[in-house]
Amino acid sequence: MAIMDDNLNKTVEKINDELKNILEEMKAPNIAIIGKTGTGKSTLINKVFGIEKAETNAGWPVTKSFNFYTPEHSSVDTRKPMNLYDSAGYEANKEQEFKENLFNFLNTKQSEGLPSQIHLIWYVINAASKRFEDFDADIINEINRLKIPVIIVLSQCDIVSNEDINKLTNVIKKCNFEKAYHILEVAAKPLNSNNKKIESFGLKELVDKTIELLPTIYSDAIIANQIVKIGDKKKVAWKYIAAAATTCFVSGLVPIPLSAVIAMISSQVNLLKEIAKLYNSDKIIKIIDPITGQTGTTVLTIAAVGTLNISATFLVGLFPPSFLAAEAAAGGVAATYIVIMGLTYTSVCDKLSKRHFGGSESNQEVKDFIEETFREEFNKYRKIRVNSPKKLEQIKDVFLSNRLQNINNQEII
Repeated sequence: MAIMDDNLNKTVEKINDELKNILEEMKAPNIAIIGKTGTGKSTLINKVFGIEKAETNAGWPVTKSFNFYTPEHSSVDTRKPMNLYDSAGYEANKEQEFKENLFNFLNTKQSEGLPSQIHLIWYVINAASKRFEDFDADIINEINRLKIPVIIVLSQCDIVSNEDINKLTNVIKKCNFEKAYHILEVAAKPLNSNNKKIESFGLKELVDKTIELLPTIYSDAIIANQIVKIGDKKKVAWKYIAAAATTCFVSGLVPIPLSAVIAMISSQVNLLKEIAKLYNSDKIIKIIDPITGQTGTTVLTIAAVGTLNISATFLVGLFPPSFLAAEAAAGGVAATYIVIMGLTYTSVCDKLSKRHFGGSESNQEVKDFIEETFREEFNKYRKIRVNSPKKLEQIKDVFLSNRLQNINNQEII
């Protein structure tokens, strides 16, 4: 019994170590947001990354011209690494001072090496101004000489005609910049017209282009921190799930009593916490926290246990004797349970993040939504069987491609 307990404890430790390694390997991109005062830089940061304090300039001042923001400033508690440097903007007749401060900052960051240098710049132009000046062109050319990719963001495009946007775009194109640049039209916080709600646009394209232009080692951090493409978070969640499940096979588990397997797989709290953190947003925090005064993970766990009655009886029904009798029973049962629950939690968080509650729903209505969604999502995945690491790749392809109708076909189970 002591040997078995020691084996279980080591497996749990290995799972936690694997999750920790994934988080530590998630490198922090450094993005600078530059533009004149009033271009909507702070609103852009808030709408893409959920950093509300950007709109009140409540970041840490790192230089005379830049405020610094991380997820710690955000109500989106992803706790994943990312660094945003928001320029203070510049007024008329102060362009040269701004330019000197800007390039002092960029050159200093460049000299500090890859982890500290600025990896990408969003250069924000207010489309409503209908102006792209020589000063803007000079700055972008200087940035190009530093080999920093630039996305020119035309903000507030909801209040500008397509004709004027096209004229502004043509002016920019005629600048003949030394290196490639990218122009995106964005309305981060569009104005409602004639009592008709206008949806924001361009934010998803901005996230996609940001990921494309950054070195791949920074992709996961952008996916984890952005809040405009919730579905993409599945890619990072799957890494957590696969790492935990794979550990069950490589940790040297031997066939052990089912009760011990239950004890081991019930300890996957860290996995579920990381999935919940990945999806945390204003919506989840404000809606879930009041239910019990506890974290989103705890509420989901309560829903899972209360709805499904996860116990030895439940697991015996979930895993037939033929599966449990296999030589790798312990690893297979544990991995299967982790994958089923991991995919279920991921899907619940995904749907909750996308759900638009109007604010009039009671705590009980929200809790009912969570429990109902948990039941629905669990039933999609409950027939999955993971008896080897190879199965994980098959499940990954189906899960990430959203072909849920095939998740329980013979190829997968």
